[in-house]
Amino acid sequence: STEVICSSMVRMAWRNESYEIDGVRVTRIASPCKERFLKAATRQHRVTQALWYALAGLDEGLRTLVVLLRRHRDADLVHTFGHCWSAGVAAIWAGVARKPIFRELVTMRSRPDDPPGLRTLVRWALRRQGTIIAISPRLAERAHHLGYRRVWCRPNPVDEQRFRVDRSRRDALRRAHTPFGSEDLLLVDLSKYSAVKNKELLVRMMPLLPPRYKLLIAGPLEPTDHALYRALQQLVRVLGLEDRVVLQHGFVEHPEQYLQMADVFVFPSVSDGL
Repeated sequence: STEVICSSMVRMAWRNESYEIDGVRVTRIASPCKERFLKAATRQHRVTQALWYALAGLDEGLRTLVVLLRRHRDADLVHTFGHCWSAGVAAIWAGVARKPIFRELVTMRSRPDDPPGLRTLVRWALRRQGTIIAISPRLAERAHHLGYRRVWCRPNPVDEQRFRVDRSRRDALRRAHTPFGSEDLLLVDLSKYSAVKNKELLVRMMPLLPPRYKLLIAGPLEPTDHALYRALQQLVRVLGLEDRVVLQHGFVEHPEQYLQMADVFVFPSVSDGL
């Protein structure tokens, strides 16, 4: 059986949660320190924000260790990704317990031995028990450059039944998710709101395109990127694009619907792990 243990550094959760998704049990670890971090992020107090972020991460890491020790002493394999403390603690625990570790590397902004505060111990655990899974040759090369020898380059699998072109649903999906119609040419950007995703470029190019072109930008928004989101909203107003550009934020549960309603998928990321 499989169980997922995940961090709550982005999700608005103040206490541990347990639930199931597609028959898989999920335990979401949460720290009370996160509330302080979110308040500091909203007020843009950078020093206070960094302090509470570190405390929340440390607290979640310790809570992850408690869950592992209580319920998963008999685990056969630990698979981690992301740069949160929960992932780092899980890797260290697996290294000490001599359990195989699959460490997935999905972005150039992360290292296999993240988070920085645990880097020495995570590196030791990965070199002892770990295999790095890189989703592109570029990331595999980065892992080799950092001194890891057991590296498996494996592109992300795609569910071709779910992610396929289905023009028969296009107009209905547009009516459900946007104010745009069948006569519009819809550009869709689906990614997290962050500076590296370069969403501002998409908004600035819209005045250069005929009025028939419309833009939908959607994706998760972390507390630390609220200022970027507000800046995009202001840019849309300044350029007079309120009837041509829609900004949506939040977890996208059915990304395939956004792809099916699009005429063009746009992804102007400055840097990515692909």
